[in-house]
Amino acid sequence: IKYLSTANQEHSKSKKGISANTQVCYFKELNYCLNYAVVEDILSVNPMNKIRNEDKPRRTKTEREFLTIDEIKALSQTDFYNKTLKRAFLFSCFCGLRHCDIVSLTWGNLKRDNMGKLQLHIIQQKTQDAISLPLSKEAIKQLPKRNEASDTDRVFHDLISLGRTNEILSRWAKAAGINKHITFHVARHTHATMMITLGVDLYTVSKLLGHTNIQTTQIYAKIIDETKIKAIDLIPEIT
Repeated sequence: IKYLSTANQEHSKSKKGISANTQVCYFKELNYCLNYAVVEDILSVNPMNKIRNEDKPRRTKTEREFLTIDEIKALSQTDFYNKTLKRAFLFSCFCGLRHCDIVSLTWGNLKRDNMGKLQLHIIQQKTQDAISLPLSKEAIKQLPKRNEASDTDRVFHDLISLGRTNEILSRWAKAAGINKHITFHVARHTHATMMITLGVDLYTVSKLLGHTNIQTTQIYAKIIDETKIKAIDLIPEIT
């Protein structure tokens, strides 16, 4: 616990600690391993069971950042030196795929249905669940040219690491006049909030995102409600 609270991120150029929520995740991972060791008779007891709850890392509430449709347009119209990253980020905005799934996406995962529409079929890296997604025209626009690529070739074959991606995305956002903290995962949040804003029901959005629990999707509905309330509160006193 002391280490997590004082260690710095190794991939960050500036001195930066580990966020509270990441500390919680690491703590849970270690606790899981120790519990498994007890089950396998490697340890007689999990020493973490003796730690008081008030001493454990605590999760903090974070705002889920997302982009508006106008901000997506601004990014699309703004040049960025990493063309592959630009395409991949916008592709995620229009289909909701995580960075890890876009990295592993191959041309063989893209197939046309009986109506001739392009669909995406993958096994999600995070959940290992299979999903099939119809791709919108805007998502298809972001796909690079296939040329002579085989089914096993990756679609975004030269996409950089997630750590490096999150370091440089802010430059693109700043050039587009967007004053928000942008990470690649913001694209997934953007897709979810955009679908709800456009009137898509929660159940459908949940399926589009590949969520196993609709309660996870409800978070985005709350974000939209909070945004509406903030918008209404901007109306000044007139009468």
